Amino acid sequence: PYCNQSPRHRWSVTLDFKTLSERLMPFFNLSGLSKNQPVIKKLRIESLNKLGRASSLLVSSSAGEISIPATRFRDLLGTALIRSTAFEVILTGNDTATFVGRGSGHGVGLCQWGAKTMAETKNNYRQILNFYYSQAKVTKLNAFTFNPKSTLEHDHLLARNLASE
Repeated sequence: PYCNQSPRHRWSVTLDFKTLSERLMPFFNLSGLSKNQPVIKKLRIESLNKLGRASSLLVSSSAGEISIPATRFRDLLGTALIRSTAFEVILTGNDTATFVGRGSGHGVGLCQWGAKTMAETKNNYRQILNFYYSQAKVTKLNAFTFNPKSTLEHDHLLARNLASE
């Protein structure tokens, strides 16, 4: 309920198959299907993860079919366009695909806009964390102290051991 004001709460983008083909070319190259510029004919979500987000997409092209991980698909198209893997694909009759999604891709369950809204309505950090991560427990780390000098010494020892191998 706190995330509704986010400009990224819901999003959509429409891309033509030519643009999709161009952006996916590096993946076609890796899969050995790039003899000629493959032209996408169809794509669909192949599988979902346990959170209901796209896990992989099946892309049919003039060069054949490939399965591409949704995170890689998102990276190749650009994270400013495909903002998360929580999306659906809607194909239209004129060689275009519309991606309708939600969120900003982190997939860890905390909406930054929602946390901001909660803080503005006087919720403290414990209430905010409890809202998003009800099973988590906030504790002090008294036993842990960061000592940059010992970390640096450890790195030098590790580097010396690796160099002597």
